[in-house]
Amino acid sequence: LEHFSAEHNESLLWGTYRPGVLFGVKSRTHPESVVAGLMWTSVSGKEDKLRVDASTLRHTCEESETREGLKFGFSEHDGASYGKQRIEDPGNGVELDTYFYKGEPRRWALRVSGTAGKGKKALFFYFGIDEEAGPSGGSITVESEGEATVLSGSTPSLGAFRVTAALGGGAHRAAWAA
Repeated sequence: LEHFSAEHNESLLWGTYRPGVLFGVKSRTHPESVVAGLMWTSVSGKEDKLRVDASTLRHTCEESETREGLKFGFSEHDGASYGKQRIEDPGNGVELDTYFYKGEPRRWALRVSGTAGKGKKALFFYFGIDEEAGPSGGSITVESEGEATVLSGSTPSLGAFRVTAALGGGAHRAAWAA
């Protein structure tokens, strides 16, 4: 990418660069990338012994699930700083609206809102370091700050980062600063 200016490359540092995943965000760094995304499933059992149904876990875009009615895809996306997507999952009775927004190259936010049909559901927001070439010395710590969960860490190629995730108004919001 040496043909592009450093400013242009920096503007594309974060994005929805996760093909094959229903909703995810990734840093464009190598050999390790910082990744975030969503997974969801149905839950069964009583309050004291809930069980996650692994057979209905949604995370990746599988052809067999689209034949069962799973619909997804960005209805709006500018390729760099904004994306809007509706996910309809009749198998789990879940409809989600996801939004990705990047105001500055190293600051982004996502918002997820949705509805669920009958039964209990579980929505997982995950965050991690994908180390394709083996361990690189990256780290993540998790702390609570009031109503929010804060993930802080660093990787050799990205440097220090901080993610704040908070629930509010029926939607899950996460904000990023690196």
